[in-house]
Amino acid sequence: MENKKDIIFADGMSFKLPKEGQPDFVKGSVAIKVDTFIAFLEKHQDKNWVNIDLLKSKKGSLYFKLNDWKPASKEETKGLGEGVKSEEINTAGF
Repeated sequence: MENKKDIIFADGMSFKLPKEGQPDFVKGSVAIKVDTFIAFLEKHQDKNWVNIDLLKSKKGSLYFKLNDWKPASKEETKGLGEGVKSEEINTAGF
């Protein structure tokens, strides 16, 4: 199993399921506490972007989590795929 990093919750942001009687196309609402959320954005921005995931806990509640995934650097991926000819790659089913 891979190592799990600590979850960084999106401070100042919450999700609420739709109220009873709402149309089917309403899936929920997002509430934002402006000063808290701005501080969170400033702290976690990368090149002026912040990615946030909406997840479901084991108990069924929904929450927002910082998505801090970064692509591997060129140095880390150096050598991957070397020696494979493009015609050898199976693209069936795509």
